[in-house]
Amino acid sequence: MKIAHLADLHLGKTLSHLSFIDEQISILNQIVHILEKEKIDVLLIAGDIYDRPIPSAEATKLLSTFLGKLHKKNIKVIMIAGNHDSADRLEYASNLLNEMDLYIRGNYEGKIEPIIFEDEYGSVNFFPIPYIRPSMINRYIEQEDEKIHSYDEAFTYLMKQLKINKKERNIVLSHQFVTGAQIDPNSSEELIVGGLDEISAKHFEIFDYTALGHIHRPQKVQKETIRYAGTPLKYSFGEANQTKTLPIITLKEKGNIEIEYIPLEPKRDLIELKMEYKELLKKEVIEQYKDHYLHIILKDKDLIEDASRVLRIQYPYLLKLDYEHIFSSEIYNPITLEERETKTPFELFSEFYELRNGEKMSSEQESYLQKVLEELEGGMES
Repeated sequence: MKIAHLADLHLGKTLSHLSFIDEQISILNQIVHILEKEKIDVLLIAGDIYDRPIPSAEATKLLSTFLGKLHKKNIKVIMIAGNHDSADRLEYASNLLNEMDLYIRGNYEGKIEPIIFEDEYGSVNFFPIPYIRPSMINRYIEQEDEKIHSYDEAFTYLMKQLKINKKERNIVLSHQFVTGAQIDPNSSEELIVGGLDEISAKHFEIFDYTALGHIHRPQKVQKETIRYAGTPLKYSFGEANQTKTLPIITLKEKGNIEIEYIPLEPKRDLIELKMEYKELLKKEVIEQYKDHYLHIILKDKDLIEDASRVLRIQYPYLLKLDYEHIFSSEIYNPITLEERETKTPFELFSEFYELRNGEKMSSEQESYLQKVLEELEGGMES
C-alpha cells in the first residue's frame, strides 16, 4: 500500500494584502499529478485544512475541486480537523462521504474508531485523531477527580482507549504539538504559552507511521516514522529557507516501511533578499525576482526616499521592506536618567549613531556634529 502525507493546507490564506489562492490551486494540482504518478492508494491530510473556522467561498470550492479529482482517480482520503478548522463544518455530511472513500473526522465523540483497508499483506488500521483539547476529553469523564488537565494527559487517556492490534500495521493521524518539534522564528503556528499543549512522542511509538500536522517545518520527531509533513507552501518568511516536500510512505509487510520525500515547487516562491537599493533596480535582478513574494532587506546605511513605492512598481509581490542597519529594539539598551545627566549631547548622539548603524562616526561626521551642536547652543543662549 502506498500512502501520501499532507497537512496544514491553510486554504484561503492571504499574505499581507495579497490573495494566495492561485498559488494554492497550483500546488494542489501538482500534488494530484504526483499522487497519480506514484500510484497512491491513500492520502492522509493531518489538519488545518482551512486557514480559519469560517472559510471563504474560494477556499471551500478549492477543497471540493481537489477532493473531486482524487475521487476520480480512486485515491482514498482520510482527513482530520486542525486547530484552525471548524470541526462541525469540516465533517458535514461525513457519513455520506465515507461511501466515496472520503473519511473526515472533525470532532472527538468519546472514542476513536479505526478506518481499515486491506492489501496483499493484510489489514492496515488508520486511527484519525482530530485536534484535541483537554476539555474535549473531559466531556466524557463523569468523575470530577478523574478529569484531565493537560494535553499530554489527554493523549494518555486516548491511547488507552484505542484497540491496537500490534501484529497488524497501524497508522495514526494527529494534529498536535509534539515535544521536540522545531518551530521557526516569525512562523505562524499557534502554540500555547508555556508549552501546555505539548504531548510526548512516546504516545506514537506503537504505530508504524504517525502523520502529524500543526508545525509548518517538515521534520521527523525522534524517528523517521513520527513526522510532520509541513505546509505544502511557505506561509511566512520564517519558512523562506525550507524545502517543502510530500512524504510518500510504502507499506509492505509488518515492519517493512519505506519513506520517500518528493519536493514541491511553488508557482511563486517566498524569498528574503538582502541587497543595496541600486542592485535591486538592475534589470537582471528584477527579472529574476519580480514574480516572487519578497521580503527585501536594504543594506543601505541611509534611508532611501520613496524606496517602498519604487520597489513595488518593479516587484509587485513585495510584502515587506526593512533596512539591515535600521534602529532595532533588540540592540537598544536605554540608559537611565542618571546616566543621561552625566553625558554630553555629543556623547549621547554618538552612542545612538553607533547603535543605529553598527559603526562609529567618521571624523568628518564628528566635526559636523560638533559644529551643529555649537550652533544650537549659541542659538539657545541668544
